[in-house]
Amino acid sequence: MSEAGSASEGPSAEEVASAHRRLLKRVAAFPEITSHARIVAQEFRSQSPAITEALLHRLHGQLSSAEEKLTYATVARVLIAGGLLPYELRQNVYRIAREQDHMSVALSFLDLPPRREVQKRNWQGAPLPEGDMTLGERKSKARMQNPDALKRLALDAHPEVLKNVLQNPRTRENDVVLIAAARPALASVLEQIAVHPIWSVQYAVQRALIVNPFSPTRVGLAYAPLLTQQDLNALRRDPAVHPVLQDMAAHLCALRVLRKEKS
Repeated sequence: MSEAGSASEGPSAEEVASAHRRLLKRVAAFPEITSHARIVAQEFRSQSPAITEALLHRLHGQLSSAEEKLTYATVARVLIAGGLLPYELRQNVYRIAREQDHMSVALSFLDLPPRREVQKRNWQGAPLPEGDMTLGERKSKARMQNPDALKRLALDAHPEVLKNVLQNPRTRENDVVLIAAARPALASVLEQIAVHPIWSVQYAVQRALIVNPFSPTRVGLAYAPLLTQQDLNALRRDPAVHPVLQDMAAHLCALRVLRKEKS
C-alpha cells in the first residue's frame, strides 16, 4: 500500500515515539545551532509524511523539556522557510492532518496574508539619526560596537542592515524584541528574525513575533505551539491578531487538555 493509502490508519505509537527520540537525538548531536534546520528537514524528508504529521501532533501536545522546545523552534524555522521541505511533502502532511482532524498541525502549513500590512514602496521605516547615511554606511555601522547606535539601527527596514545587527555580538535580546514588536513593520523584516537560528529560540522574541499583526501568519502559526498556557489563552482572545492564530491557540489549548487527561 502506498503512503497516501496508508495515511488513514496512521503510524503506530512506537513508530512516532521512535521518530521523536531520533529527532531529539540528532539535533542534540550537533552543538552548532545553525545546522539544526538542515538536520530537521532531512529527518522529515527521510520518513513518511504520516510519521512526520503524527510527530508534529505529538510535539504540539508535549513540549515540556528544554530539549523539546529547542528542537521545535528549529521545526518552526523549517516550516517558515519554504525551500527546506518539498511542496509535495508539505501538501501530504497537511492532507493527513486534515484527515486525522489534527487541526493545529494542518494550520501550521497555512500561509495567509498578515492581519495588517504596509506597502513597501511607501514604507520609510522609523526616523533615524542615521537616515542620511548611505546603505553601505548603515551596514558598516551595524557591525560596530556602539550599543546606542545598534538600538537605533535595529529599526532600520533594510534587510542587509538588519542582518548585520542580528549578527553583531553586542546586540541584546531586548533589542531584537524591540524589532519583533515594532508596529508598523515589514513582514520581510519580521520573517528575517523568525528564521534567525540564534534569536528565534528566545521566548520573548517568539511571543513578540506571534502577536505582531504585521508578522506573516506562517510565523505565528509555526511558533504558537511554544507558547505557555497563559500566553495561549491570551492569544485566543487577542482581537489584534489574525483569526487563524486565534483558532490555532484554541486547538492547541484543547490538545493540551486532552493530553493532560490521558497522562
